[in-house]
Amino acid sequence: MPAPSAPDGYEQTPANANLLNADLREARLRGARLQGANLENADLRSADLRGAELQGANLRGADLSRLAMDKDATTLQFAKLRRAILRDANLTDAIMTRAILDDADLHGALLIGADLRSVDLSTADLTGARLDEARYDDRTVFPPRFNPGAVGMMNVATAP
Repeated sequence: MPAPSAPDGYEQTPANANLLNADLREARLRGARLQGANLENADLRSADLRGAELQGANLRGADLSRLAMDKDATTLQFAKLRRAILRDANLTDAIMTRAILDDADLHGALLIGADLRSVDLSTADLTGARLDEARYDDRTVFPPRFNPGAVGMMNVATAP
């Protein structure tokens, strides 16, 4: 059975589209324009969101486990990912500046090269997450006793 495709007309999805509780498991949403969309509690397990534009999208409580977002610089700036499940998600090179990740589950996630400037990760579960070359700045907040340099992160305020 083929994986579901994006909802009809997703490329023309209007800003602030309401996809509350949507079942988008394994959906091919590559390059989707979902800025400001409401994807609260959506099931996006194993979805392909490479190159998707999700600036300001509400992904509160969404299940993004095993999500594919690598290489095409998915944009999650200002996205609301409070209590989102991102276990084993591939967020390589994702642009997540100022995303809200309160209580987000990033267990085993690949955040290699991700832009985490001005992100509060203080209550996020980063257990087993790969953060090699992920960028942060002086406004990025980490969990207690977390050492970004020890996991290969780069402080862009001091990087050459």
